[in-house]
Amino acid sequence: MKQRRRWMNGALFGTYKVILNIGNMVSCGRNDHPWYRQVLMVLFMIYLTTLYLLQFLTVGAMFVTIMIFYDMLFELVLVEEVGGVAEDIYNDGILKKILFAAYLGMIFLSLFVSISMPIDRAMGYFRVVSIVMAILMLSSIAGITYFLAERGFFPHVATCVVDTANPGSNQCIFADDPETYFSLLCLAGVIMLSVYLLPCVMRPLDYLSNFKNYTLGFISYMLMMPVFTNVFQIYAMCNLHDVSWGNRPTSTG
Repeated sequence: MKQRRRWMNGALFGTYKVILNIGNMVSCGRNDHPWYRQVLMVLFMIYLTTLYLLQFLTVGAMFVTIMIFYDMLFELVLVEEVGGVAEDIYNDGILKKILFAAYLGMIFLSLFVSISMPIDRAMGYFRVVSIVMAILMLSSIAGITYFLAERGFFPHVATCVVDTANPGSNQCIFADDPETYFSLLCLAGVIMLSVYLLPCVMRPLDYLSNFKNYTLGFISYMLMMPVFTNVFQIYAMCNLHDVSWGNRPTSTG
C-alpha cells in the first residue's frame, strides 16, 4: 500500500510539473521541434491536463455509477417484476438510502483511517472495504453492460401517459413510442467498455499466444480496479504531506 501510494503521489507531482512547463515545451524559441510536433504536443498537454483533473473526480464518478445502476436495478426488480409492498419500498427510497449511506460511510471511513492510522493497523479495514467495493463495482459494470445491450443503439422514445385510474397520484406511466432515436449513451458505453479489449486488438498475435496470461491479467485488473480507484486514491491523497520517500538524502549536513 505504501509503495503504491508513493507511485501515485510521484505520478501526481510529475504530471503537475509537466503541465507547468507547457510553455517551454511548445515555445518555438526554446526547442527545435517542427510546427506539427508542437501542435501534437499542445493536444497531448490538453489531454494530460484533462486526465490530471479527472483524477480528483474518480471516487465520485464510481460512486455515481454504482448508485445509478442499483437505482435502475431496484426499479426493475421491485416495481416491474414484484410490485405490491416491494414497489412501496422502492418508492420510499429505503434501499437507495441504505446503499447511499453504506457506500458513503465506507468512503469517509477510508478517509479517516488513511489520515489517522498507520498502514499496518489499517490493512484489516482496507481488505474488508476493498472486497465490498469490488463486488459492488463489478456487479455495476456487468449490470450496466446488460442494460446497454438490452437498450440497443436505437431504443424507442419513452412517452409519459397519465394514469387515468389514479389521476391524483401525479405519476406517469411510461410507454414505448414506435419512434426510435440514436442513443449517444449506448455509444459512450460501448466506447468506454471497448477500452478493456484494446490490448487484444492492438496485439492479436501476442494475445493468441498468451491467452492464459491475458485472461488472468484481465480478471486481476477488474478485481483490483475498484480498490485502486477508491482505496489507493484516497490513501494517496491523504498522505501527500509524507515526503519520507524517494531519492532524497538522509541528512542535509
